Amino acid sequence: MRREPSEILGAEDQEILVTHGAQEASFLVQAAVLSSGDKVVLPRPEYSPLVFQSELLGAKVVQVPHNELFDHLNGAKMVILSNPNNPLGTYLKLQELSEECRKYGCYVLVDETFRYFVDRDLRMPAMENTLRVSTLAKICNFHDRRAGWLVGPKELMVKVKEAQNLISPPPLDQERDLLRLVFGNIGRVVERALEITKSNYQLLSSSGLDFSYAKFLPYAFVKAPAEFTEAIHRKGVLVLPGKVFWLDYGFRISLGNRDQGVLKEGLRRILSILKP
Repeated sequence: MRREPSEILGAEDQEILVTHGAQEASFLVQAAVLSSGDKVVLPRPEYSPLVFQSELLGAKVVQVPHNELFDHLNGAKMVILSNPNNPLGTYLKLQELSEECRKYGCYVLVDETFRYFVDRDLRMPAMENTLRVSTLAKICNFHDRRAGWLVGPKELMVKVKEAQNLISPPPLDQERDLLRLVFGNIGRVVERALEITKSNYQLLSSSGLDFSYAKFLPYAFVKAPAEFTEAIHRKGVLVLPGKVFWLDYGFRISLGNRDQGVLKEGLRRILSILKP
């Protein structure tokens, strides 16, 4: 069974752009909207690569605590955030943020890569200043293929599509076919992903590590002194250190691996360092 992206995303075809992944979709939006010197606000902690593209375009990135976000919108051209938050998993309803940003002529760019783990309905009310990007990579656990999408207001999407034609022009037939195929089987895809995540979460819970987690996301944030991260890497375990999220402690650990033996061995090595 195949289903069109417009059916799943609750948007018209003119409001949707198929891309190679979320990173490309995010960059196309920023290339279409931002100019050198523009103010971009990022609530932290947050996944730092979200704003590398802004800096590449010459924007001025301002990092603020989540609870102070509304105090820093004056003069901003764009707010960028992940939803659910990466790495803490906080999930926000965006209507209030979108309305507040609209007062300042500010766009909201939302990375929804992990949204399917907390909310199966990807439709949202139309918000004239809000753009949403995502990808199949995480929910499908893909390593060798990419298909992403962008949803935004029609007027702005015209500029974004112009940017795509200049930077990474179509055709994207394989990506469209992949989206249609996955969306047509999305119930089974989500159940499979949640089954993997729940099983790995139970394993993490029995490890004795101190961590924060929002169910049923495919990652958790382990609370530990920052200096342990390098030692963990030397043990051959790949984790994302807190500095990637502008935090001075801890690390993010993946719960999305289909082979639970990999997580078991990774946890064993981590515990040999944190709890020798």
